[in-house]
Amino acid sequence: MVQPVVERRSHERGKLAAIAIVWTPDHSPVRYLVQDLSARGALLSGGPELEFGHKLGLSLHVAGVIRVIVLADVVRHTSTHGTAVAFRGVRALDEDMIQQAVLGALEAYRRGDCPSRYVLVVDDSESICKALQRDLGDLGHHVVCASTSEKAAAKIHDPYVRFDIAIVDLSVGTTEGLDLLREIAGLHPGVHRVLMSGRIARDQLKLAQIMGKADVILPKPWSRRSLLSAMPI
Repeated sequence: MVQPVVERRSHERGKLAAIAIVWTPDHSPVRYLVQDLSARGALLSGGPELEFGHKLGLSLHVAGVIRVIVLADVVRHTSTHGTAVAFRGVRALDEDMIQQAVLGALEAYRRGDCPSRYVLVVDDSESICKALQRDLGDLGHHVVCASTSEKAAAKIHDPYVRFDIAIVDLSVGTTEGLDLLREIAGLHPGVHRVLMSGRIARDQLKLAQIMGKADVILPKPWSRRSLLSAMPI
């Protein structure tokens, strides 16, 4: 009996993101941002580096609607774009579920009916990044972190990386967070810019807002209320 051919349409890179819980034999489960998702593979970012040849298990969460568990191999790693993985042994039913979720989410994105936002967090503290990934994830947002100004610059200038909100610490290594926000404002004027610090002066914030560098300040430590207040409506 001849099986019907199911069309596997490609989609614009960076227009869709999902969440994957990734586990390996040597590590506890870690959450990654998934981009460029198809029934054949995906691009992972926002978590610890994965080495070429690693065997992974992934629990894919697409558009907050479906969950598919797949096995994958790491086929390429770059410091800029993240880790490319190829799925293996995916059942035809799961392939169809992934494909339909991709097309449905893309259609919702084109209509502007996409409540989740993509957030770039720039902070040299791993604990701060993890805490924001957790708290913003609870709000339904997808988060990718950069721990150095160089990594942040790579993501800011990468045409394949899309983000709606940038949360930048006042100091990232030897780089001023205000300088990064100014760069983001120039390259991505529609991005909501949040300046984060536990020691910023009120007049410094006013200056940042007047010069168009930051839209709002997020204090450290933050509360759920202050985090929600810092998010755009």
